[in-house]
Amino acid sequence: MRAMFAKIIPAVRLPKSLGTYDYAVPERYRGLVRRGSWVIVPWRGRPVDGLVTELSETASVENGRIAELLGFGDSHALEEDLLSLPQKMSDRYLVSPATALKAFLPRTPKTKLLTDITEANPPEQTVRTKSNLAERLLIRYRRPDEKIAEAIRLTKSTVDSGRGAVVITPHSAEVAELVRALTFPDGPPVMEIHGGMTGPRLRINWKRLLSEPVAIVVGTRLAALAPIRSPGLFLILESDSPDLRQYDQNPRYDSREIALWRADESGAGLAYLSHAPRLEEYALAAEGRLSRLATPTSDPKTVLVNVTGNPRGHDHPLSPAIMNRTEESLRQGKKVLVYHNRLGTAGALICNGCRLVFRCGRCDIALGVGSSGLRCPRCATTTALPSACPKCGDTNLHNVGLGTKSLETALQREFPESKITAYDSDLSDEERSRAIDESDVLVGTRLILHDLAELPSRADWGCVAVTDLDGLLSFPGFRVTEDAWRTVRILKDIAASSEAPLMMQTLDPDGTKIRLLSSNERDFVATELEARRGSAYPPFGTLLTVTVRSQSQDETERQAKELVAALKEAIVPGHGTVAGPLRHRRPFRDGMWRSVIVIKTGTDIPPSVRQALTELPESHIVDRNPETIG
Repeated sequence: MRAMFAKIIPAVRLPKSLGTYDYAVPERYRGLVRRGSWVIVPWRGRPVDGLVTELSETASVENGRIAELLGFGDSHALEEDLLSLPQKMSDRYLVSPATALKAFLPRTPKTKLLTDITEANPPEQTVRTKSNLAERLLIRYRRPDEKIAEAIRLTKSTVDSGRGAVVITPHSAEVAELVRALTFPDGPPVMEIHGGMTGPRLRINWKRLLSEPVAIVVGTRLAALAPIRSPGLFLILESDSPDLRQYDQNPRYDSREIALWRADESGAGLAYLSHAPRLEEYALAAEGRLSRLATPTSDPKTVLVNVTGNPRGHDHPLSPAIMNRTEESLRQGKKVLVYHNRLGTAGALICNGCRLVFRCGRCDIALGVGSSGLRCPRCATTTALPSACPKCGDTNLHNVGLGTKSLETALQREFPESKITAYDSDLSDEERSRAIDESDVLVGTRLILHDLAELPSRADWGCVAVTDLDGLLSFPGFRVTEDAWRTVRILKDIAASSEAPLMMQTLDPDGTKIRLLSSNERDFVATELEARRGSAYPPFGTLLTVTVRSQSQDETERQAKELVAALKEAIVPGHGTVAGPLRHRRPFRDGMWRSVIVIKTGTDIPPSVRQALTELPESHIVDRNPETIG
């Protein structure tokens, strides 16, 4: 009998240049091993999981050096839409196929290794013809109940047609609620897949999904890689959320892209649901790859409030117009939302004597002032409030820039009969829930946007206010205008839920960017997509970041500088530009220092750029078209 060999991707972290490995198929497993089989193979003296990509009667290495596979992780094979992912993720995210596979294939303990499979013909994979008829939708919703209703409608229609669905949310805390909502009478099983699960539980759910002809998967970004056997729908909720991407490790995969690939491969439907979709999804709609459903049309009254001559001064950031509207709303028994994206008591602490700004020793940015001390807004390092300046000894220290706590105090003085609450990360989940129900005025950071826009709320708003519209445009990165518009869009939806006005303070009400932020969806998307096209930023170009990590700050900076020089030498002129090293937005995290290098290139990464990144150490993190730089 002729020998049989299998090309197998082992689920281990490997250098980017390595691919499949040859293993011999024992005679007892012939007829059982096939393309897509989940197998266990020996790897450097230990068993590891792997995926069969090809069977052959010949091997690419000498027979005497080829080890035999040990057994199976499961008797069912993975379907083609999932089987193709390790190589697609390798090409897209510049990692080895083995590193990509390790990101999602559960580990099989030695005691669970399957060696006694006797079934001559494992269940055949379902063969499907790719279809262009499956719905590809971009849906913008206004209220959280609309989001849930749409998820139920799309999922129910999919399982009624005899196919399964994968529903992805960026927040693990919302998985249980979705499972309840999508558990239908006499319907298919609903299985959770998310990063918060233990390894054994994840493996059990994987094996259950492989055996179920039809199932519903609910989870976070990891659910995009679930082994559903007959996918009919990939549904991404809050599709604008950066939490839909993997972070701080390779591969930095994007579950929205994974879902798109799998839908294309399997002929399944695809739907992105969001308050304010990303420009990438609007670009897909412009190409005809997504259909935009009718979106809410009745926006609230939007007012730009010029605060260049605010008579109340800098120690009170709300203009008379907003204060008057607040007073009127409270008199009518309605709530007021004040969006103020600055935590704590103040934005910074300075010495009046020598003008020293108290900074984070790691991040080199101003420390925010809180009730319990100074806190870095990036790395969260805390220190006690100083009694004197360490440079000149002066005890006259001054807060600069009001935080949510200070604004809460100022508004409480103005409205002593009302309950004012600073709604930020200092509150527990229970305190935040109670604050929405019991407070008359909420002063909130970005955290409040999610809780009010995505979770059920009975709040009746009389006014929604933004203290600093210009500040939304003050952050670095090519996505800053899009992110600012998305914030305004969500605030508009919150205001519209109660037919309340949205009042936004600005120093430049006639500025082009400010006017763009308050424009309608169609005009903003057209203008910003054209700007992206002209500057060759994603989705009309590629931006790559390389994060260098080390336990020593000096060593991190040294490696980053050497890498910049090496990349500039390796990349062919015209193939891309290299910038950096840049300071990471959180330079010290989990015991490691970080520095960032940026590469800007074309939509298709040129060979010299790809080759240079392929040779990087595995400890360096590569991110393609990141949400933020670093």
